[in-house]
Amino acid sequence: MVELKKLLKNITYFSKSNIDNINIVQLTHNSRETQKGSLFIALKGYKTNGNSYINEAINKGAVAILSDVKNVNYPIPYIKVNNARECMSKISSNFYSYDPSKMNLIGITGTNGKTSICHIISDILTNIKINNFTLGTLGLISSKGVLKTNFTTPESNQIHKFLKVMKMNDITTGIMEVSSHSLELNRVDDIEFDVGVFSNLSSEHLDFHKNMNLYFQSKLKLFKKLNSSKNAIINIDDKYSNEIIKHTKSKIIKYSLDQNTDISVRGYTCNSSGITAQIKIYENEYSIETNLIGKYNLMNLLASIGACLAMGLSESEIIKSINKIRTIPGRLEMIKLNQNKKVYFDYAHTPDAYKNILSTLKSISSKKIITLFGCGGNRDKSKRAKMASIAEEFSDFTFVTSDNPRNEDLLKINNDIILGFKNKNFKIINDRKNAIKVAISMMTDNHILVILGKGRERYEIIKNKKYYHSDIEEVLKYS
Repeated sequence: MVELKKLLKNITYFSKSNIDNINIVQLTHNSRETQKGSLFIALKGYKTNGNSYINEAINKGAVAILSDVKNVNYPIPYIKVNNARECMSKISSNFYSYDPSKMNLIGITGTNGKTSICHIISDILTNIKINNFTLGTLGLISSKGVLKTNFTTPESNQIHKFLKVMKMNDITTGIMEVSSHSLELNRVDDIEFDVGVFSNLSSEHLDFHKNMNLYFQSKLKLFKKLNSSKNAIINIDDKYSNEIIKHTKSKIIKYSLDQNTDISVRGYTCNSSGITAQIKIYENEYSIETNLIGKYNLMNLLASIGACLAMGLSESEIIKSINKIRTIPGRLEMIKLNQNKKVYFDYAHTPDAYKNILSTLKSISSKKIITLFGCGGNRDKSKRAKMASIAEEFSDFTFVTSDNPRNEDLLKINNDIILGFKNKNFKIINDRKNAIKVAISMMTDNHILVILGKGRERYEIIKNKKYYHSDIEEVLKYS
């Protein structure tokens, strides 16, 4: 319980009501989760507007409302601010007594690789007995278990609550995926990162950001937050890296597959068993082996090494831990249907990610590739045909299906996709379960099946409703 006035410290606000002696027991932006003693923060969302649910929040026990919409008469105090999202971040920090000096946080941003880098860093830390948590696409994961979240980077009140819970359990080292949405929507405004990692940038979320420059400017915010005592880990093979280096005040650790820099590669081989590489860390050279597959995962490893160095780990500690890294859930995850038939699953949902996955499998297997994928509705339409073109380039046959059509017509989505095909080696099967069934029936011992877009995700979103679906469970029906 915290006094409302204390929560509003250093926030400019206006309220006609007397807010003295009001105690807050919960922060929420979700009217359905409101309880007696809540401060309800009305946010304008992507699909809904929290201001439309104020009466519901009041009926459930909210004792005050905070909004950036002009004051309306309500029976409880109404606090008007300029930016509700910005204020929610500050209020959350105050409510959960966030103290950056008590936490060590790594923030990872980029179009592709965030989840993998998160997982690799966590495994390295765990292998050398540093208790840690990860927060991202796979949820909040720690030694206490797994808690699913709705976003790659949750809302600020949820993040601060998670940090408080972790600190109470003496888990003070965290690795977070930091999405462009979270940076643009103030979710991490009051989080202090000790290390920022930049993986890469390619076309994604242009339905939200409108163009690549605005998308990049959102990503850049993470590195502008870092002061001179912090570290930025930068992939200098990416064309946006120079702009990041130019705009951050932090110390820089550079990594590259192609150039000689702080962390670089002298030589490597990738096959179906994993990666063997010779890497250079500053002046020292090391041989590493890992069961992670693909050149892109070698890049993820380099980024992770940089982050661990920035956290104070020694080179030898890091190198010894690399061969113990586990495969990453939902990232090129493989199931054997029998001794000869393999199905791969991956969360990939960008053209670059498709190219990374499919080119890797093409290079390590002589078998024919069947690819199955769809594209999300109400999302960036410009990438749909590109993904078909990439699938066709590396696949012998492609199934086009559903992947969270949301409120968009699935037939329209799939018609956009097939504009990218030059040949007729594809089939549209709108029902994802049926598409998986037909794809498996098509397989011989000379095929591998690659199912893209969901990984470990366990739902399909149709008309704004979530229906249970698991690609992995569907495939296991035929094993």
